[in-house]
Amino acid sequence: MANAIPTLYISTTGLAGSYTAVASSATGAISYIGTAGVWNLFITSGLITPALGSATAPAVSIGITGTTTGAGSLWVGLADSGFTDASGGIMANITGHVVSGASESYLFETFSDTSNIQPTTTLPVGGVLTTLSGTVPVSTTATGVLPAIDPNTLGEILELTAFGATSTSVNASFASVPDGGATALLLGVSLAGLALLKRNVMV
Repeated sequence: MANAIPTLYISTTGLAGSYTAVASSATGAISYIGTAGVWNLFITSGLITPALGSATAPAVSIGITGTTTGAGSLWVGLADSGFTDASGGIMANITGHVVSGASESYLFETFSDTSNIQPTTTLPVGGVLTTLSGTVPVSTTATGVLPAIDPNTLGEILELTAFGATSTSVNASFASVPDGGATALLLGVSLAGLALLKRNVMV
């Protein structure tokens, strides 16, 4: 098991020192409902070890459903430390759509820090593993390589920028890739994240 408490972070600027830890859970299943800048009534869910994956086969997922009152950006991060023997490849995946309203862009990054320090107010820490960017709607993937040094911190950041009042739903995830199992594993991670997000929406 990772040795810190999995933590969900939010920022409205994305600048170093601007992130606030809004929720955490030793179970690895995290949810948060709140406001940040023009983003309101958004529901954010996160899955990470031990709820999803393991310390040696990491998997991380963030799901966001929300609305905005106007144009503005939101950064959501999820991270934990203490991952061991997690070398090899990863596959990152992002899917999402605008429910109604203005268009949006996204930036999705996964990261690793071999200092194995839990982030506080700055994300990402260490080095970026994968980067995906573009406009919503989206359904795309990217591959990267985990560091050979362990233990380490792993996490991801999802930035959403609305160009006006809008309503949106986006899921971003990554998972280690065993030989021959990339598609099945990534599908499982995405479905797990969506399932948690749907449960939170219904509450």
